Amino acid sequence: MITSNIFVSKALRLWRERRLPSAAFWISRAFKLHRARAWRSYDMISVVSVNPPILLTGCHPSKLAVYLQPPLAHLDLTIFYRAGWTMEDEASRLDRIAAIKDAQTRFPRHRYILAAGTPREVELVAPSGGRVEFLNENAFIDEHSFVPATEGAPVFDAVLDAQIAPYKRLELAAGVARLLVLTYIYEGRFVQSYGDRIRSSLGHATWANGNFWDESYHRLSRSEVADWYKQARVGLCLSAVEGPNLASIQYLLADLPVVSTPSLGGRDVFFSDEYAAVVPPEPSAVARAVEQFVRDRPPAMSIRRKTLEKIYEFRRRFGDILVRECGHLVLDEAWWREFTTNRPVAYQDLHRVAALLRGA
Repeated sequence: MITSNIFVSKALRLWRERRLPSAAFWISRAFKLHRARAWRSYDMISVVSVNPPILLTGCHPSKLAVYLQPPLAHLDLTIFYRAGWTMEDEASRLDRIAAIKDAQTRFPRHRYILAAGTPREVELVAPSGGRVEFLNENAFIDEHSFVPATEGAPVFDAVLDAQIAPYKRLELAAGVARLLVLTYIYEGRFVQSYGDRIRSSLGHATWANGNFWDESYHRLSRSEVADWYKQARVGLCLSAVEGPNLASIQYLLADLPVVSTPSLGGRDVFFSDEYAAVVPPEPSAVARAVEQFVRDRPPAMSIRRKTLEKIYEFRRRFGDILVRECGHLVLDEAWWREFTTNRPVAYQDLHRVAALLRGA
């Protein structure tokens, strides 16, 4: 109580003497404290090579320019940037292009290569003058983490792996009878009214990681996700606009046919009419396509094999740039296995990545 009174007394005195810091001071102080928080320097990134320094990242260039690039200004650094969202969205495209130009102006020895998800994205970005290559980010997945089931019959007609967010359109799976849902929640994207709607429309579903609306909810590890996939016959992708959609490539590697709606972002780059159906965004259309694949499933292992063939095409293109332009050693199967398994794009401290490259 005494301490509180002293504080109030001092505050009143400073106020009378007009010595209290201004609102601008407190705003500036709050902003600096916010920027200084440890989590601010974390983002999705992978070190492709230390020498020569090469990075693959989904971190926005404006953030890299704050937390990663300054201590590496003296290095000839190559940054493969995967936007994580379709560049056919004009606002997103202009934002990324402007950020890359600004970063390259500030750090002229750093070269950005935008990894586009589709040929159309390449066409749209190229006129900006920046370097862009058709390198769909789904080609960098660890294919050894998602493999087909070898025993036991699937329990579910379809699996939907998607966060609870309106753009994922989970409600379109309402017509699938035996539905498995793997989900996760990002606080910034979760809308309670939408969550309530999904809880009602998918009331018949099995929620692999517990009910997202109560304490039973928990995140799943990659291996747990892969194990759940093995219990389903079909994978669902129901958004209209996003990035390449990680779940889509995971389904295919698990040898599951995919039912998708028309979309921007690049997931359909790995599709084929043999094992993927793109249907109108209607619950009945999704349900019918699932039923068709349940009745007439593609030959075992064919989906995974054909998907890997497409993945290898992107990896050869990526490897060619690394070797021919960056001075990287020749890449072989062992290198790819080590890279995708042990060094995938993951949430890391950008300060530590910078320290690793700086100390090489």
